[in-house]
Amino acid sequence: MSWGLLLNSLALAVPVALAAVTAGWLVALFIASSHGRVRWVVLAGAVVSLALPPFLVVNTWLGLLGNVGVLKPLLPLDIYSHGGAAWVLTLMLWPLPCLMCLGALKRLTAEMLDAEPGLCGGPLVRSLLLPMTLPAALQSGLIVFALAFNNIAVPAILQVKVFPAQFWVQFSTSYNFALAWQYGWVLAALPLGL
Repeated sequence: MSWGLLLNSLALAVPVALAAVTAGWLVALFIASSHGRVRWVVLAGAVVSLALPPFLVVNTWLGLLGNVGVLKPLLPLDIYSHGGAAWVLTLMLWPLPCLMCLGALKRLTAEMLDAEPGLCGGPLVRSLLLPMTLPAALQSGLIVFALAFNNIAVPAILQVKVFPAQFWVQFSTSYNFALAWQYGWVLAALPLGL
């Protein structure tokens, strides 16, 4: 087992989980506070973003920021890196925390907000919104962490060395099932543990 590749997978999954939970929480607050058509458009965009296949999302970003991408002259960012893979995975997985935090925010009633009319800004976030959404944010963060840790498509296409991609390449070339069970238990243990 390659401990370096496991550490690379952890180094990719942790920032993805943190960024996806942060972005999802902020979008959930936006959806919960908006009304009418804006609310439904953003909510539909979150669901569509979650449903897109990973190879399609990666290929789109390669078309924008790849070596011959359309935006490469304007934004000289390296999409073939841990940061690029983290960016793409975050953009794929932020709807999970968004939808879970939005479900938690559904418990917020007008009476809760009317009980203290002066509660706004930072104190509102610290004393009401964060405690209300914290369990959903933590649970969704663990799910996003497991999905990012076990993702094969995005790191493989972006040529980022991580354990699941290397494991899959070794297994698909040898079809050695004993070796697959010997090294693949790590990939199954994380979601089962969660």
